[in-house]
Amino acid sequence: MPDKPHDSPYHREMSVDDYVRMFRDIYFPTANYGKSKTEIFTRVVKAFGGTARYMFRLKDPQHSAEYLAKLFAWYCALANRLNISVDNILWSKYPGVCCRCLQPSCTCGDELLEVNWSTLTDFAVKNASMRPRTLREWQERFATIYRGPLGNKTAAGDSSVALSFARLAEELGEVAEVIDAEPLVDVDYEAAVRNEMADVMAWVLALANRLPLISEDFSGKALADIVWERYAGRCMRCKKNPCVCVRGQLQLELATRGAMGPSQFDERTNLANYGALELYTDQMISEYRSENGVKIWALLFFDIDLFKKVNTDHGHPAGDIVLRAVAEVARDSVRDVGLVFRRGGEEFVVILKETSLDSASAIAERLRANIADRSIILPSGIAISVTASVGVSSTSESGVKPAKLEEVAERRERKAKESGRNRVVASD
Repeated sequence: MPDKPHDSPYHREMSVDDYVRMFRDIYFPTANYGKSKTEIFTRVVKAFGGTARYMFRLKDPQHSAEYLAKLFAWYCALANRLNISVDNILWSKYPGVCCRCLQPSCTCGDELLEVNWSTLTDFAVKNASMRPRTLREWQERFATIYRGPLGNKTAAGDSSVALSFARLAEELGEVAEVIDAEPLVDVDYEAAVRNEMADVMAWVLALANRLPLISEDFSGKALADIVWERYAGRCMRCKKNPCVCVRGQLQLELATRGAMGPSQFDERTNLANYGALELYTDQMISEYRSENGVKIWALLFFDIDLFKKVNTDHGHPAGDIVLRAVAEVARDSVRDVGLVFRRGGEEFVVILKETSLDSASAIAERLRANIADRSIILPSGIAISVTASVGVSSTSESGVKPAKLEEVAERRERKAKESGRNRVVASD
């Protein structure tokens, strides 16, 4: 694999933050733009599990390398979602010395010393010229600081690898705890996130340094080599940047080839937002006009009935819970056939590809019924339910083009409300 693909700004010997940006360019426009930090963290854990299975239990070098690369890639995705500089957080906690004993080669042993952040900050400033510039240099630095998984204590073979996995699992647990905290309530949230994310990366690098203990196939290979051989500035599978893979429930998102990034993500509902809807609509119109493009599209426009009453009776936090619950029901109701957007407030849009008006109406009815059947438990312990009014439109109707789908469906949604709410209207 060439060190730098043609017309790519990325190359093998680049900083960790550049790798983070590379994975943002590859996957955030399509695969990751609609995922929350919790969903992305779940993928990190899944990749960690695969790495442990193939590396530690099965001793399979090929799959071990693949899953380690995936683990790093999903870590980068999480760093993107959390908006952190990995190079900065690593240097803040590991400025050329062990963060606890403050020695260039750790002498802690089994003693768990407290981290002195003030002293670490001084080290970071004084040693700035020694700061690693590339992912490879960071791995080499950790090989110097931590000769064994527990400071100066060395361990050979499986025990060393097992200890590395154990420490990485521990740090992933710490990340799970901090990202589940409430940023607006926990004043130490940002510092805690940076601290735990630094530790995860440190143990990923420590694990990478123990790869030769798994197999001779890893002799002389750094994490940068393993990652670059599989990604090299583009998706591992489709070999495109951005990724255009089409498989599973992500089919519609991944087929767009659009430039949807974190700014098109709605944190409250974990859905794509109105900005993403506009981009998707432009893509839909373009494909509709193309010679071999899809000619039948459908759109559902729905909103939550009497949503303001939820906020009035139970408070705005309850309203947020209802929004998330309805978003979840909508995703599950159209999984594999449609893409859900939060248009704004309590309004949502679903776009269906290659779907006639009759089929879209059936999907809309299923969606309506699923929302009405969902019991939503509020923090007070009260269980409530809500309903939705749905308008449906399709390009299978005479005179309805993609650009008019939303307008027509919204008009029919208003008709559904006027005629009693909690119903589907698919005609004028």
